Amino acid sequence: MLALTTDPSTTLPMHTSAIANQLAGLSAALVRVRAAGPHTTVLSDGALISPNGYVAVAASAIAGATSISVVRSDGEELIATVVGRDQATGIAVLRIAGSSLPWLELSPDHSPPVDNLVLTAWRTGDLNVSVASLAVAPRPASLANGPALLEVGPPSLGLGGAPIGSLVVQVAGGEGEIGGMVVGKEGRRAIVAPGWLLQTVSGYLIADGHVVHGWLGITGSATRLPVVLAGSENPKRSTGHHKADVAVSPSTGVKVLSVQPKSAAARAGLVKGDIIAAVNGQRVTNMARLQAMLYLMAPAVSVKLEVVHGQTASEVKARLQSAA
Repeated sequence: MLALTTDPSTTLPMHTSAIANQLAGLSAALVRVRAAGPHTTVLSDGALISPNGYVAVAASAIAGATSISVVRSDGEELIATVVGRDQATGIAVLRIAGSSLPWLELSPDHSPPVDNLVLTAWRTGDLNVSVASLAVAPRPASLANGPALLEVGPPSLGLGGAPIGSLVVQVAGGEGEIGGMVVGKEGRRAIVAPGWLLQTVSGYLIADGHVVHGWLGITGSATRLPVVLAGSENPKRSTGHHKADVAVSPSTGVKVLSVQPKSAAARAGLVKGDIIAAVNGQRVTNMARLQAMLYLMAPAVSVKLEVVHGQTASEVKARLQSAA
């Protein structure tokens, strides 16, 4: 039986009993991860993401562990092996023995969650779940020196007390899906790997045991795109080395602050001051969005960048390198 507690300072998006019914359907796939090291044992949460015993967990929760076990919702404790871990995104995958196990589907949606998010916090003993409503979308952030692929929720929304490995569930129209997992903490804030990122990285880890990330080789920041030809709704572009005047909307792009020597960006001819407006036809509004689009692409993949240089824009091809 699922026991449910709620944060009294928040208003849940639907009646508590309705949420409890939804979470009860997820609870069989929730697990407790016990990572024992030479001097300490770390307890964290995780979730079965495959009927074949694959478990998603935060990479930080198993760092330095000499033995790892997984406690299932029925109390059974099983030895777990590490399939792979990706420190840059904070995601790791374990495996336990078993088949036809209950598991959770991860949201493949790349759109950032806007509202109606519910945080399912840690289970203690017999499946106690804490719930807090999130009224504001998490904002982009990064783990340490890694890519800005993760999302942060302020503590006022209930994320501050979230344990590592707890899940974010998006509730809409009576349905629930896994929108992300807490993979780290920054002070009182929790860092959440979005569901699509968790899905993608977990797939790579299960297949290969590691993730090789694509790398462009720039630093940058969000900046307003210039409006060159007033009144034009659709920017005119040129390709290759032929450039033409363009008009772009007053939205934001990524201004190149530096270019690493011998990087993919340098070989493509990008220079400080260029503004990247789109990748493969998809708009990029900030550095986090650009990194999220490029980082999970394989090295040697060619991408088309829409680059604004001064008063002109062009389509530039860049072949990504390995970030390793």
